[in-house]
Amino acid sequence: MRTLLLLLLLLLAGSAAAQVGISPAYYDLSQEDAGKTQTFRIFNYTTEPKKVRVSLVPWKADGNNQPQLLEPGPTTLDQWVVVNPVEFEVKAKSSQAVRFSVRPATPMSTGEHRVMFIFDEIVTAEENANMRARFQFRSALYVQVGEATRRGEIVSVDADANGVRLKVKNVGSANVRFDGQVSIWEAARFPGVAKTELVPGLASMKTPPLAPGELHLDTIPASPILPGDTHVIQAGFGALKLKPGRYVADLNGKLGESPLDRSVEFVVTETPK
Repeated sequence: MRTLLLLLLLLLAGSAAAQVGISPAYYDLSQEDAGKTQTFRIFNYTTEPKKVRVSLVPWKADGNNQPQLLEPGPTTLDQWVVVNPVEFEVKAKSSQAVRFSVRPATPMSTGEHRVMFIFDEIVTAEENANMRARFQFRSALYVQVGEATRRGEIVSVDADANGVRLKVKNVGSANVRFDGQVSIWEAARFPGVAKTELVPGLASMKTPPLAPGELHLDTIPASPILPGDTHVIQAGFGALKLKPGRYVADLNGKLGESPLDRSVEFVVTETPK
């Protein structure tokens, strides 16, 4: 969560590369911690200053599990977040701290409250007319009021030559996400669920170690699923092209507070193009 997120988002056509970054990628806080001063940091790796404006918008997930911005209301979280500064300039090859805290005017209801921090680059009318590329970051703030339970149920798991699909229902009070790994084995050489485990430091490896019969190893996407929602998380196989045959997709790690240790066998009848 605290890993530096380097993004490139071109909202207008153009050839300029807006090389900027933000850290952390999101915040997930208790109400107590949200009341303390927290900090986003914007990094400018270019040789020119960048002007930025911050706005706050409540949100939920749409049918594709993508953020859907909502209209503000009298008790939505955006009303109670104090941000400083709201508009600023990040000098070339420098960074800028953006501090915030949550100060509710009335008691917050139990459960998860969400707001999206939107960091927009400010460009001049002339730059806009010339279709100059600009950046926009969106960073979520989750605030948990009361005890947060992160429980997800795996409704189904299926796999084919294109990847693994995990249908997950959030039955807790807070967003839930995978912290785990998926590996693909030749079925005849799969050692069994009890004999596979997490590989430490996998996310930072360029070439992960593979056991005999193991063809692919990667992290499961950590996309959040909001309370009450059911969505499909897809884990692809990268450049791996499976030949026709029998395989096993093996899953290890955690889903929210619950352990993840299961496998599913599947058959490939045709190599994907």
